[in-house]
Amino acid sequence: MKIKTISFLVNGYREKVYSDSDGLFKFPDFVSKKDLTATESVTHEQLKTLDPFLTLEGDRKLRVYHGGDHSQFVIEAISAIEIFDSKMAKTRKDKEPEEHNFYTGGFDGVDFGF
Repeated sequence: MKIKTISFLVNGYREKVYSDSDGLFKFPDFVSKKDLTATESVTHEQLKTLDPFLTLEGDRKLRVYHGGDHSQFVIEAISAIEIFDSKMAKTRKDKEPEEHNFYTGGFDGVDFGF
């Protein structure tokens, strides 16, 4: 299940945050200086109290917390979040360069006399 957006109730209006190609969500710096996974987004101290909703592929909407009570997850929503995060983590890992692929060009041809 792909999560298209996570929306939060801010000052009586729903504010949407979109997933990037790596499955991360970007928030203003006063919320988080780094991009967050879906799990981090809905469990973040400041964000979890804002009644988060998921919009999945096909425009299906799921409330994340039961009745807006941020201490009780809706099982279907947290399952969708965990599946999405695990798939996207694998995608991010596949994009990371391998350890042995490092650049040494600056020292090519230099004799250190070892």
